[in-house]
Amino acid sequence: MLGLVCSYHTLSLPSVFKCDEQTNGQTTPSPLNQTKISLQCNDHRHKEKSHQTIAFISVCAIVMVLSIGEVLHLCYNRKNFLYALIGDTVLLVLFGSHGQIRNMGGNLEAVAAYTSALKSSIMYHTEFQPKLIASRTISNVKTDQIFTNLLIQHGRKALIRSNNDKPYSRSEELEYYGKVSGTPVKHCSEIFLGVIDDQESTNSILVVGKAGIGKSLFCHKVIRDWANNELFQARENTEIPNLKFVYLLTFRQLNLLENDCVTLREILNCCSALDDKCNIDDSTFEYILKHPKEVMVILDGYDEYSQQDYIAGNLEEQHPNNARRKMPVAALCSKLIKGKILRGAIVMITSRPDESDKMGGIRFKRYVEIAGFSSEQVKEYVEKYFEKNENMKNAVLKHVMNNENLVSFAHIPMLCYLLCFEMEYTLTESENPDDLPVSTTDVYTKLIEIFELKHYAESEYKQKEIPEQFKAPPVIKNTLDKLSKLAAKLLVERKPTFDEREMEGDFEAEEVSKLKGSGLLYCGQPFRTALITTTKHFSFTHLTVQEFLAARRFVKENRVPDKECSEMVVQFLLACYQVRETKN
Repeated sequence: MLGLVCSYHTLSLPSVFKCDEQTNGQTTPSPLNQTKISLQCNDHRHKEKSHQTIAFISVCAIVMVLSIGEVLHLCYNRKNFLYALIGDTVLLVLFGSHGQIRNMGGNLEAVAAYTSALKSSIMYHTEFQPKLIASRTISNVKTDQIFTNLLIQHGRKALIRSNNDKPYSRSEELEYYGKVSGTPVKHCSEIFLGVIDDQESTNSILVVGKAGIGKSLFCHKVIRDWANNELFQARENTEIPNLKFVYLLTFRQLNLLENDCVTLREILNCCSALDDKCNIDDSTFEYILKHPKEVMVILDGYDEYSQQDYIAGNLEEQHPNNARRKMPVAALCSKLIKGKILRGAIVMITSRPDESDKMGGIRFKRYVEIAGFSSEQVKEYVEKYFEKNENMKNAVLKHVMNNENLVSFAHIPMLCYLLCFEMEYTLTESENPDDLPVSTTDVYTKLIEIFELKHYAESEYKQKEIPEQFKAPPVIKNTLDKLSKLAAKLLVERKPTFDEREMEGDFEAEEVSKLKGSGLLYCGQPFRTALITTTKHFSFTHLTVQEFLAARRFVKENRVPDKECSEMVVQFLLACYQVRETKN
C-alpha cells in the first residue's frame, strides 16, 4: 500500500525548476560588491498532488481499519466461517483420506464429553432392578446389591443322551450343571480379553443360560461396570479395549418395531439407558462408523425375538451392507451380529440354550454359559434370605437341601427367590415344615394362591393370613382363568411381551388395574421405540409362571398345544392332570 502511494507520488515530477526573473525579486547590496538575490518559485503540480495524496491516504486508513475489524470478527466466529467456507469441520479435521484422526483438538473433547454423558445416563438408568414381585410393600433393590457372582464358564457342551440311554436323574443333572468343565470366569473382563492359549481378539460373544438364570442382570452389570470404569482389569501383554460407546438393546424391545425399516443410528438411539444428552447425532454416528473398535453393542434375549429365522438365515443378503441405509430391523440385527456392518465392534448376544442352536450357522469367537447357582450357592442364598429368622432358616435349609428337585429348581436365581418367598409365607402361616412344597408344581400352585389373594390389590387378605378353609371368590377365579387363557395364547404365539391393549378385550378395566399389582405380571421399564417415543410392556413375572398358567388352560380345554412346547409345559400338564384326577 505504501509502495503504491510512493510510486504514485513520484510520477511526472519535473527534474528542472525554472523561475521567472521578475521585478518582484529583491537585490540587497553587500560589502565587497556581493549581491544577495531572493527568488520565489511556485510548483502548481506539486500542490495538486499533495491534495490527492492526503485523500488517498485517508481512504487507505479507512480500508485498513475496516479490514482489521473484519479479521477480528472472523477470528471470533471462526467455526461458522470455516463451516461456510469448507463444510463440516468436524469430519474434515477429524478424518484423513484413510479415516485416521489427523487433528484431535476439540473433536476428541466432544467424544469424551459424549462418553461421560453416556456413562452418567447408564449409571442412572441401571441403579435399580425391577421388582421381582409387583408389590407396593417391596422396595426397589440396587443392582450392585443383588448381583451375585454366578457360575460363568466358557463353551461347555450340552448334556446330551442318545435315544437308547436312560434319562439322567436329577442328581446327575445337578452334578453336571454345578461342575465347572470349561474355564471359569472370575471377572467379566475375561470374556472380552481372552483366555489361556487364545489371544485372538474377541468381538463376537454368545452368552447362553436358562430363563431366569440371570442373563439380563448380567448385561446390566456389564454396562454398569463399564460406566463405572470397572469392566476391564489391566493385564500384561493384553490390549484393553478402549470403549467409548456401549449400548444395550433387548429383543423384547425390537419386537415392538416389527418390520419397520431403520438405520443403525435409529436402532442405537432406542437404547433405554439413553437420555436426551446421549442421543446420537450425525457427527457422533460418523465417528462411530469410523471407529467401530471403540463400540460395544449388547443384544439381550434372542430367544424372545419373533423373527429368529430371519437373523439366523440369509435373508439379510437382500439388503446392502451399509449402516447408513434403512432396512428391516431383523436384517440390521443379522448384519450386526455377523459383522457385516460395524465390523470390529464388540457384539454380545444372549439367549436360552435351545433357541441359540438356531444360530448354528453364525460363527461366534466366544461361547459363554451362565450356569446359575451351584448347590453351595443355593444354600448360601437361602441362608442370606432367612438370616433374620434362625428357626425358619434351619427348617427351609433342611427341607430344600434334602430334595434334589427343589435344589435343581433353585439353581435359577429368580426361581430360588420365588421358592424362598413361598416357603416364608407357608411357615408364617402354619409353622409346620410338613406343609412346605415337595414338587415344582406344589410351588407354583401355592404361589398362584398367594399372588392372587395376598397381593391382589384391595384384597382383604393383603395384610392378613388366608383362612385354612378359604375358597377364592368367583371373581378371582374368573380373572385367573382369563389370565391363563392369555398365557396360553401368548405361549403358542411365542410372544413374551404384550401391551395393555391386548388385555382390554377380555378383561375389565378394574381387573387390569388389579392385576398390575398382583405380582403375576411384570410391568417393564418404558421402551424407546424412537428418538422421542417410549412405550410400556407387560410380561409374566417369570417364563415358568406363564408356562404353569398356560398348562392350567390346556388342561381345562382338554387339549395339548399343536406347536412344540417346552419340557416345563409338559411337566406342568402332567401335574395339573394329576391334581384334577385327585380332586375327582
